[in-house]
Amino acid sequence: MQKKTSTPAEFLNEDDAIAANRAQLQQLFPLPDEALYQAEKNTSALKRNVKKALPVLGFVFAVFSLLLWLNPAYKTETIASAIGEQKTLTLVDHSHLTLDTNTQLQVHWHLRSRQVVLTSGRVMFHVAHQAYRPFYVKAGATRIKVIGTIFDVLLQGDQATVTVLRGKVQVRRYHNAYTQYQEVYLTKDQQTQSYPARPLFVQTVDTKTQTAWKDGKIIFERTPLHQALAEMQRYETRPVVLADAQLANLKISGTFNTKSTDDVIKLLPQILPVKVIHHADGAIYIHTK
Repeated sequence: MQKKTSTPAEFLNEDDAIAANRAQLQQLFPLPDEALYQAEKNTSALKRNVKKALPVLGFVFAVFSLLLWLNPAYKTETIASAIGEQKTLTLVDHSHLTLDTNTQLQVHWHLRSRQVVLTSGRVMFHVAHQAYRPFYVKAGATRIKVIGTIFDVLLQGDQATVTVLRGKVQVRRYHNAYTQYQEVYLTKDQQTQSYPARPLFVQTVDTKTQTAWKDGKIIFERTPLHQALAEMQRYETRPVVLADAQLANLKISGTFNTKSTDDVIKLLPQILPVKVIHHADGAIYIHTK
């Protein structure tokens, strides 16, 4: 008779333990085929997720592209100076603006550009260079485009005077309801005066004289009286009126303080054949002597 053999109890318990934990062991120590299967499974899941995300990503890209094309303004600042006041400030892009007396402007921050609308007065612009985000100034029907430079803009009515101290700017004067325009380029020490229904022309100027206002000075060099009075009026709260038209082209020269335009007006009868009459309402009239 064949003798039966028995398996030790501890072996039975160990085998049962391995069988019971086989699934966990396979996860911890997968065979090559199982690892490859799991990787393929994960890759398939990733592809499905990417396919699901593609429409969303496409929509986001389309919206972003549309916003760049439309170039909307996301912020607007209004800045002004009072009569007789000068104000210097630094914008968030590190550009510096110096406002002369009685100046009003708005700064519009766009995604792809920086745009200033000058409604009155004069500003010295020191523009920080941003090649991807050009700087524009609108002054009446005149448009100025610059990348990085220093220039001065004076707006009187619909007449804009642009003077460049450093760098290069593009100046456009629009006509016929903005359907046509003339364009010039200005570099250092050049100026253009933009008048309605007049061609733009470029001239070389003494920029120190043109920008003396920053130092509180007005410099006249054989300046027609009507232009000199218009400049002084910018610093005066009282109306200054040229009563006789024949006086308009009399020439005046000299350096004057912007804080004391009264002194300039008082001096007029000593240097020109005119008389100054103060009216009860405060207005100042310039008549022929």
